[in-house]
Amino acid sequence: MKYYYAAGLLLGLTACNKDTPAPAPEPALAGSWRMNSYKESLYDGNGQFVWEQALPWPSGYVVLTDNTWQHFGDDDVPSQSGLPFTYTRTGSTLRLMLGNDQREYSILKLTEHELELKYVLGRIYPSGQRNTSVYIETYAR
Repeated sequence: MKYYYAAGLLLGLTACNKDTPAPAPEPALAGSWRMNSYKESLYDGNGQFVWEQALPWPSGYVVLTDNTWQHFGDDDVPSQSGLPFTYTRTGSTLRLMLGNDQREYSILKLTEHELELKYVLGRIYPSGQRNTSVYIETYAR
C-alpha cells in the first residue's frame, strides 16, 4: 500500500511541476506598413453617434523605427517635407509629435502582419458646439 502512496505522490509532484510555455514575444512595431483602411466616426457633444465614413488616404506606406514615423509615397519619396516625426511608446500608447502638436494613438491590434491604430480628436467650435471624431487606421506588411 505504501508503494501506491509513494508512486501517487511522485506522480502528483511531477504533474504539478510542468513548465508553462513562455508567452510569444510581441511583434515589432518598427517596419514598413501599407495603409489598408482609414475611417472616421463622428459623435456629438453628448457622445451620440452621428455618422461614419471611409476616408481617402494618400498612397504609399509608413515606415516606423523605434522612435520615428515617416510617410512615403509609392515613388519612395518622403512626404510631409521629408522629415520623420518622432514618437514615444508607452505600452499600447503612441505619442506622435507633429511640430508643436502631439497626437496620441492607441494600438488596438499588433501582429506580425497587421497594425490597427485609433486616434481621438475632440473639437470645440466658436459657436460652442462640440464633437468628437474617432479615427481607425489599419495597416499591413
